[in-house]
Amino acid sequence: MAMTVATVTLLAVLASLQVPYTQASALVEEHFDDGWDSRWVQSQATKDGAAADIAKYNGVWEVQDGALSIAEANRHYGIARPLSEPFDFSAGKTFVVQYEVKFQKPLECGGAYTKLLAASDDLDLTQMTDKTPFTIMFGPDKCGADAHLRFIYQHKSPATGKYREVHANAIPEAASLLFSDTKTHLVTLVVRGDNSFQIKVDDKQVAEGNLASDDDFDPALAPPKTIDDPTDSKPSDWVDDEMMDDPEDQKPQDWDEDAPEYIKDPEATMPEEWDENAPEMIADPSAEKPQDWDDEEDGDWEPPQIRNPKCDTGCGSWNAPEIYNPDYKGKWLPKRVKNPAYKGPWAPRQLPNPEHFTDDNPVASLRPIAAFAYELWTVTSGYQFRNVYVGDSEAEAQALATELWKPRRDAEDAADISSPSFIEQAQEFLDMAIESANEAPYLWVLYAFVLGIPLVLVCTCFFGSSGDGARPVSRPVADDDSEGQEGDEEGDEEQSDSNEAEEGDADAGDDGEGQEDAAEAGEAQGAPAEPAAAAAKAVRRRKPRASAL
Repeated sequence: MAMTVATVTLLAVLASLQVPYTQASALVEEHFDDGWDSRWVQSQATKDGAAADIAKYNGVWEVQDGALSIAEANRHYGIARPLSEPFDFSAGKTFVVQYEVKFQKPLECGGAYTKLLAASDDLDLTQMTDKTPFTIMFGPDKCGADAHLRFIYQHKSPATGKYREVHANAIPEAASLLFSDTKTHLVTLVVRGDNSFQIKVDDKQVAEGNLASDDDFDPALAPPKTIDDPTDSKPSDWVDDEMMDDPEDQKPQDWDEDAPEYIKDPEATMPEEWDENAPEMIADPSAEKPQDWDDEEDGDWEPPQIRNPKCDTGCGSWNAPEIYNPDYKGKWLPKRVKNPAYKGPWAPRQLPNPEHFTDDNPVASLRPIAAFAYELWTVTSGYQFRNVYVGDSEAEAQALATELWKPRRDAEDAADISSPSFIEQAQEFLDMAIESANEAPYLWVLYAFVLGIPLVLVCTCFFGSSGDGARPVSRPVADDDSEGQEGDEEGDEEQSDSNEAEEGDADAGDDGEGQEDAAEAGEAQGAPAEPAAAAAKAVRRRKPRASAL
């Protein structure tokens, strides 16, 4: 049911290996091996608007065992690797970005997303900040309970020429998919030339859609067709109250708005046993002044106060209970009738929206991508990135996932028996065993035999006992093997009297006393002394000797 130790070890070894080859069409394939820092550029910029002590992108990146790690908390991090050549969406090719991320401790607040930076003549990776234009932003992002797997693309409006961020709908399962454990997760984004996109976590699809669909993004890509006229205002005589007070309705003359809702019960009377003069608390009549009480030093002694027993039937001021006032009417309000002047809800005039556009092929207008970057802020340290891929081949990304991520994750799952992967494997094994037994019924006998042997052994070890209920105690073997002889002689009625005499001599002392006690017990019960002595002798023979140790 569970993986063997050898299997787990093999998986761990495979996971630690870094494949040195590069896919033919990969624009970035990074395994953070030797020379990685020559391929990456760290930002030296300062973030505008941030406090001086944290504004600089001075977070320390560390690489160990093929993983790029965030070493410090409460820092801005910026690092980028140029693509071997810009990726141009206008060519209609598929775009794929994929990488591994591992949170070694729970992420409190921070990003683990990538920014695919837009190509431009003035792109300077040493000055990369949060304001550096990107084409796509993708990856995990969390702060407190707000967890996301973000997919954002920047789209240039054909109406205004301005770029706007278009956010994909939130993925409800993001917290459980990415932030509920400390295992290595694989995140993959595929954007195809037909505007379809696919998001995967751990090689399983979690979202899909179309860049041009209003249903897959919030807010939608296209602005509304009309907008409110900013110069229009509601007329002063506009009536938007559908109902009004009936002007002919009058308050009845007997309507008393001041009448209270509750009044004292006029029929209630004070019980005869109620004593209004009795105090609620009295001095304890059973209390006595302590003998060591000194009035000069301690003051006048006063007994403690207790509840007056007369108050069990009522004492103190008596008040009649309150009841609902039958004359209560409350505040009077006129009836409501339809308003004849009602014109309906007012809304400003609508004007054609000058920013409205339709774009059925937004992927073609995406800016070319020049670099893969991590531009992050985090209050949690210690998370890692591995095996970055940027290219145009879904097959190559899948191959890297199979070769690199899968063995690592299998090893992590094998070490965690509570993981879904382990449970799925156990269930699969159990189903296979049942199916095989149904096809070959003799296997049920084999299962029972294999499972029954350990059960019998366990029951024997923990619940088995000797005839007299005593568990044997190990003892050293005598040189003359007298103990072995003693065991052989037990229960043997045909042993010679001489052997019994020798054994009795060897055990003289304690055994003699045992025989005398048994004989005395037999006599006390009216039994012959000789059988009692024989029984005592048998008991003596069965009794284990104390260990010499």
